[in-house]
Amino acid sequence: GCYSFMFYGCTSLNYIKCLAEDVSTGGCTSAWVKNVAATGTFVKAASMSGWKGGRDGIPSGWTVQDA
Repeated sequence: GCYSFMFYGCTSLNYIKCLAEDVSTGGCTSAWVKNVAATGTFVKAASMSGWKGGRDGIPSGWTVQDA
């Protein structure tokens, strides 16, 4: 659960840069972006293809960029 609930409720948060290359461990990003801003930018490692969307991954409605 290294990132679990990290940004939960940060309603003004609209930018995240996370260069993790593996977030497959059970629950490591559980609800980590629940209730953040509706739009924003998520920067990820170019090699990372395992991000899911929504409150447990890349927030819905956000633009995704490769680092």
